[in-house]
Amino acid sequence: MAAVGASYRFGLSATAFDPDNMLANLTLIGATGEVGARITFQDQISRGLIDIPHIFFKTVGKLNELRHYDRSDDYTSAYNEGAIELSDKNESIVEDCLWAAKNKLPVLVLVEKRRHGRLIQENLAKAGLRARYMDGNTSIDARHGAVREFGRGALQVI
Repeated sequence: MAAVGASYRFGLSATAFDPDNMLANLTLIGATGEVGARITFQDQISRGLIDIPHIFFKTVGKLNELRHYDRSDDYTSAYNEGAIELSDKNESIVEDCLWAAKNKLPVLVLVEKRRHGRLIQENLAKAGLRARYMDGNTSIDARHGAVREFGRGALQVI
């Protein structure tokens, strides 16, 4: 990466320095310049710039009801049944989103497969929630519009 010919260069990175890899550290410094300030998440929270994130992990699903998969089975079938089509998991996501909406909390749901995102959006709409599914094919304008709607509370779930 070539350095920009400017009086000041600013790089914001959440990349932590690796105490065991000086070469990686020097590469990062070479790309972004020396560390001019260290700003922690706690600093940003105390200044009111960001809010404390709340991340929940839940165990859901009747895994004992899934058929047994072994090494001869293909990954896609196992993933589809165990991650995308597992109704208990999808129902739990909708229930949590309903709880958050009732408590006026915005929700961001992350999925790995587009089909899963579309399925969750359909389930959220059926439950009466205002949700928008976006993926890499969503235009920048549509993404920015959704973020504005989300910030205003017009969308409850992204």
